[in-house]
Amino acid sequence: MVFSSGSELIIGTPYADVFAIALENACQVWVVDLKESFPLTKIKNIGRHLHDAFLTQEGKKLMVASYDDSVVI
Repeated sequence: MVFSSGSELIIGTPYADVFAIALENACQVWVVDLKESFPLTKIKNIGRHLHDAFLTQEGKKLMVASYDDSVVI
């Protein structure tokens, strides 16, 4: 399956060998593990029109805001 969605943000953390990609129109965040095979975790249905994200101070949680839902996930 191929998604037609722009990547609103890509963010990494110094606490783990992963990075996250928020797919704005697909309502998903993909977490890519930088291990040899690059395992991918897809978090689906988290909100519409994703934008702006930040890591918590300890770098263990990612907050993503959603325009249409007026929430932070």
